[in-house]
Amino acid sequence: MTVLLILIPPGDADEPMWVHVEDGEAVARGHGWTGHPEAGETVAVVPGDAVVLHWVELPRLSPPQAAAAARMMAVDVSAAPVSTLHVALGREDTGGVRVLALVERARMATWMGWLQDAGISPDRVVPAQLLIEAPEHGIRMLADGPWRLGRGPRTGFAVEADLAALLTEGQEVEHITAAAFEAGLTAALATCPLDLRQGQFAPRRSWTAELGAMRRTGWLAAVLITVTLIGQAAIWIRHEITADKLEREMVTEMRRVLPDASTDADPVAALTAELAARQGGRFAPTLAAINSAVQANSGVELMSLDYQSTGNLRLTARAPQAAALEALASRLRGSGNSVSLGTIRTTGDRQEAEMMVQPS
Repeated sequence: MTVLLILIPPGDADEPMWVHVEDGEAVARGHGWTGHPEAGETVAVVPGDAVVLHWVELPRLSPPQAAAAARMMAVDVSAAPVSTLHVALGREDTGGVRVLALVERARMATWMGWLQDAGISPDRVVPAQLLIEAPEHGIRMLADGPWRLGRGPRTGFAVEADLAALLTEGQEVEHITAAAFEAGLTAALATCPLDLRQGQFAPRRSWTAELGAMRRTGWLAAVLITVTLIGQAAIWIRHEITADKLEREMVTEMRRVLPDASTDADPVAALTAELAARQGGRFAPTLAAINSAVQANSGVELMSLDYQSTGNLRLTARAPQAAALEALASRLRGSGNSVSLGTIRTTGDRQEAEMMVQPS
């Protein structure tokens, strides 16, 4: 197995170092974003001091639930606002414990931008301290310039030398050489519990499909669209039939109430005019308000309109959603009428309710 390690520098002006590892041995190395050989896997290694690691216990959760729980834990263990952090969660070990990584989102974005500009899409992004193979107990430590990379069974850090002494006080510490570090790279990568390429930094996956599968998918989409359009057309036709039936009933009722009215007359307008003439226009403003409110609320249908002996108007209306009926009642109230909205019930695929309107 061949692995290409791209060691991201801590400074903006520095170039990375790359190491080509084959069968556990570093066979080539160099500097720069280009000039490195191809490998079976590319791993970007980010500065250990920029990534804070915690080992936490979580119950068995789905990936989205685990990610949400990790962000909640980050609030408790980080002094920085969690909104500024990239939070990554590692896989469970044999004891059900997982590594929780915190790194500034802006810094992670900078690293990924450098890699992208260089045409590099790493398979994994890991912090430097996790390249040390974890010991069974104690701390295994590597000197890296002024920094000390430390790795324990469930710990990992990158700190300055004097702070490392405080962190490891009272613990068994194994200091390893650069040669021993490189010799353990393959094992460390195989057991590395964390990949920072998660969430918004996860690799974008592409997919391809066979021509036959694409054709079948296209036919299925066409069938679904056709069925949907047929269903919508059926609903529209049913509503049109209902509206026509209601209009015929209104015309019949108008002819009963106003035998001298023209059969071509608008029933609502004819009745409004008659009421205005007989009752001094008492109901005319209310009918006009009802007509305006129905027109203003798309999808609302006026099913019936009755005059009560109490002087009120009772109407029955239908709409695709209950909110449209409530909006109709609200609009009538806004016209100065007193409106009592009855129980909204389901009729087929529509919502229906009666309203008692007391003219203003």
